[in-house]
This record gives sequence, structure tokens and C-alpha cells, in this order.
Amino acid sequence: MQFNFFKNQHLEHYKIELIHEIFSSNSFRPELKELYIPQKLMRYESLLSDCDKVFKRIINNLSQLQMGEKLWIIGKPESGKSTLLKKIALRLAFDKKSDTIPVYLNLEQLWQSKRALLDFIIKIFAERDYPQPDKFIYKNLAAGKLVFLADALDEISHQQEIREVLRLVKEFLEHYSQSGNTFLIACRTAQYCNYLNGLGKVYLADLNEKQMEGLIQSRLSWPTNPYQLLEELKNDIQLKRLSRSPFGFSRICYLFQNGKSLPRNRAELYQIFIRHNLELSANPFGRISYNLKLKSQILEASAFYLQEQGKIYFSEDEFRQILQKFRPEQKISLQEAQDLLKETYAPAGLLMLAKNRNLYRFTHLSLQENLAAQNLNNRPDGLKYLLGKHQDNWWRECIVHFAGLQNNASNLINCLNEINVDLALNCFAEAQQVYPELQRSMQKYLQRNLDRDCGGNFHLDAYNQAVIAKADGRTVNFLKAKIYKSPEIWRKIKCAQLLCEIGDERSLNLIEGCLQNGTDAETKKAVVSAFDHLWSHHQPLPSSITNPQLLELAGKSLSAIEGKN
Repeated sequence: MQFNFFKNQHLEHYKIELIHEIFSSNSFRPELKELYIPQKLMRYESLLSDCDKVFKRIINNLSQLQMGEKLWIIGKPESGKSTLLKKIALRLAFDKKSDTIPVYLNLEQLWQSKRALLDFIIKIFAERDYPQPDKFIYKNLAAGKLVFLADALDEISHQQEIREVLRLVKEFLEHYSQSGNTFLIACRTAQYCNYLNGLGKVYLADLNEKQMEGLIQSRLSWPTNPYQLLEELKNDIQLKRLSRSPFGFSRICYLFQNGKSLPRNRAELYQIFIRHNLELSANPFGRISYNLKLKSQILEASAFYLQEQGKIYFSEDEFRQILQKFRPEQKISLQEAQDLLKETYAPAGLLMLAKNRNLYRFTHLSLQENLAAQNLNNRPDGLKYLLGKHQDNWWRECIVHFAGLQNNASNLINCLNEINVDLALNCFAEAQQVYPELQRSMQKYLQRNLDRDCGGNFHLDAYNQAVIAKADGRTVNFLKAKIYKSPEIWRKIKCAQLLCEIGDERSLNLIEGCLQNGTDAETKKAVVSAFDHLWSHHQPLPSSITNPQLLELAGKSLSAIEGKN
């Protein structure tokens, strides 16, 4: 009994330490807890023998993720992957009645440690003064009581290093695969999923209109009119697209509440956010008297330095050397560099001090990528430099941000069209402006892509995102014509989904008709996929899609498909 008492005390101490660590990090500090937005997860499951032919099932809340599951959580940059993992960790840590133990794993730190994953996990508990951490871990591994939450894979810059980390994870999972422990690993892309056999995949869904409407009404306080922002989102496709992610949504709400101008794209959203935070953190009584422009330039240079070095941390002395380039006429002391870090950038929520390491990093990888892009946008060789990085995943988001910062991104997109079409489309979706002839040629390319046999796979890829981002009257008319003239139902559904994203509600009637008329498994699968897509994204729905008969019809279609597999 006495042993159990002390064991429970040690476990409670560990959970308290974990809670403190999460809340003390800038990315999830207490006053920003409201930035967590409950999101739906989409699980893609194979229905037919071809594993590429899938449909998505909506997971409405975290409780539907069962103990013992081993999953990839895939989400775009700023979609809330890290926040979701931390929310799961907090929920388990606050539950005093549960003997389930959350273990938050930073995979970038795993790589830096040069340890096996099991040794790294034991080290986590040893650093929190847990007695006999190795025996504790072995016992709870065997009992299946551990929930591993693996994050920061995207913060590893080189492909070879990522593969090595995944090899360590694979060895661990193979050794303890039958023990019933839960393992969730977050990543921006599904390209690494094949390195870990046996893990399912769930995708973080974008926020839908119903979620945004409810959150806006609950978060915007008097005298701000929430319906004014709702109207702005309704009439501006680009702004609505930005608001689909929790990061974009929360910051757009904040900017609107404070009377700031709203951004046209993601790159500009970061610019406004950085400038606003630097203005708020200005300390007239501090020892640092740098103006706002110089502070921004120093941040941009620091971000480019990290991006170029392929890392996310820099030391105070490295920062001093960066600072020295802006003040060549005088020797910059380490104390001055420390003052600038502690008085300006850390209070602004832009940089944070690493735990147990005398190093600083940007509070979000996307922030580093945007600032590095800003640095290159101000350099005459910026375009040439980035084109040389088009095959490097570490630079991909930086290139997309660069496209959004340019007054006209036509030169970048034209060059990428020759060497990396997928990246060119992402840049096209983000660009503020392109030449009319490029706009027309890209839309023709996107229209040709709609004729490509997608085999029933309907989650939005780069092509579809670009259609949505740059939709005009011609695009809408083309999609409508495809719906009514194309003989293939899957093509009709794909076009209907795109129209729903753009905002055309006529496609809802098509969904109803297809649910009533589809007979073969392939057609029904496509229809149910489209139905799920509408249900998760196009809210509030017209009465035609929410009537009980239609819901029952969709359920029967789904049951019929599952019964054949």
C-alpha cells in the first residue's frame, strides 16, 4: 500500500511537470488557450482492393480515437497538429482518476540526442526525477498504459535524418506492437507514412462554416459586430480560405477585433501578426532602442540563418554575430544581444527559450519560414536562390511564402512550371497577383487536371486548392458544365465538391440525386465521400441535405459498401 502511495505521488508529480511544461511554452501559454479549436479528423479507409481508392469517415471528437491506436495525424502547416497533441496530453494529465500516462515526444530532440527511442523515453522521466524510470517504463509498456504523442518531425531539415528517426520509431513499435500502447505521430505530409507499416492515417479537417460562425459569435466582444466579419468571410474567398486553419482563424478574429486591416494571403497574415506583436512588446524603459524596421530586419536575418543552416535553434552568441552585421561600426556585446532577445522578441511571442538548453528558437516553424522568405524577398538574388531549393522539402513552405510576398509572382511560377508543377500550383494559389496570360494558362491546366481519373480519391490536392484560391466566373461555369455533361459520376462529384468550396449550393441537389440513383459500389463510394465532404465543410447546410430521408439514404449507401468488404 505504501509503495502504491509513493508510486502515485511520483506519477502525479510527472503529470504536473508535463502540464507546466506545456503551459510555459509560448505556443500554448495560458492566455492563448482559447486558440485551441476542436477540429474534426478524417480517417481514410480502403473499401476496395486498390488501396488508393478510399473514402473518409469523420471523427467528431478525440474520444473516438481508441486506446491502442497507432496513427499518423496529417495536417497542413498551421492546421493545429502540435496543439492537438498537447491538448490530448493535457486532457490525460489532468485526469487524476486515469492511470493512462501521456508521453510527449519531440522527434527533433530525439534526433539531436542520438539515442534509441526507448532510451530517450526513459531519459524524459529521469529528467523529471522519476525514481527507477527504466523499471517504470518497462512495466507500463507491458501493461499498455502509455500514450505516445510524437511531434516536431517537420522540424528536422534533412531527409536522411527524418528517415533515421522513423527507423528508430519503427524499431520501437515493432518491439512493443502487441502491448496495446497508443502512438500518435504528427506530420505535414503523408509522404513518410510508408516508412511505418501498420499505422493508420487521419487528416486534420479544415474549420467549416458552422464552426467559424459559432466561434466568431462567442469570441468577438462588444463593440465589434461579429456579423460584419461573417459577411467579410462570405464575400472574400481568399479570406475565407485563410480562416480554415485554427492559426489563421484565431489571428483574423484578433485583427478584426482590434480594428486592423485583414490580410489577402498567408504571407501577409504573418507580416501583420509580426509587426503587431513587435509594436505591443515595445518597452520605452528598456535598454534596447532599435526601431521597428530594424527589429524586423534582424528577425528576418535570424530566420534565414536558421533556414540556411537547416536547424531551428541558435545560441545567444550566434544571434550576436547576426546582430553585428547590422551594426558594423561598433562591437556588439553578448549582453546587448541578450537584452534584445529578452526585452523584445521573447515578450512578443516570436522567440522562445528552449527547455534545458541555452538556445532560442522561433515559436513556430512557419514563422521561421515566413521571415526567411521576407529576407529573400528583399534581396535581388532571392528568386534565383529559392529556385535552387525547389526539390528540398525543408524550403518548400518558404518558397510558397515568397510567392505570397511578391507583388507579382509570375516569374517564380513560370520557372517552377518547368521543374516542379505541384509547387508551382501551391505558389499560384498563394500569389497576390500574376500576369493575365499566366492566370489563363494555369486555369486551363487545372481544368485539364479535372479530366484526370482520380479513381474516387476526393480529398483536395494542390490542383483543387489552386482552383478554389483563384476561382473566377470562367472556372465556376466550367465546373457546372462538367457536372451536367460528364458521363462519369465520380467526375461530377469531384466538380461538385469544388463548387461547394467555392460557395455554389446548386451542387447539393446533385448529391441528393446521386445518392438516390447510384447502384454500384464504386459510385456509392464516391457519393458517400462527397456527402462526407459536404457534411464536414459546407455548413450550415440547406434543408435538402439535412432531411432525415437523405441522411438515412447516405447511411444505407455506406452500410451497403461496408457489407461488400
